[in-house]
Amino acid sequence: LAPPFLGATDAEAFSRYGWKSCALCALDHDPQPYYHTRKDTWTNIDIDCIKIGFDICMEAARVYDESDGIGEFEI
Repeated sequence: LAPPFLGATDAEAFSRYGWKSCALCALDHDPQPYYHTRKDTWTNIDIDCIKIGFDICMEAARVYDESDGIGEFEI
């Protein structure tokens, strides 16, 4: 566990409208020069990384669905 860093996610924006939201986050302390600039295009996407993130989200949803909710399970 670590304290959150400053920043925002799409989940934060959705939660402002009352939608239950979450985010899968990671932090690179040495980001690429294109990070969050006009040079950050779809060509920078690593499909294997997207698949890993999707698999993590699906497993978390499965475990959550089989439990009594957040705080009641461990992955």
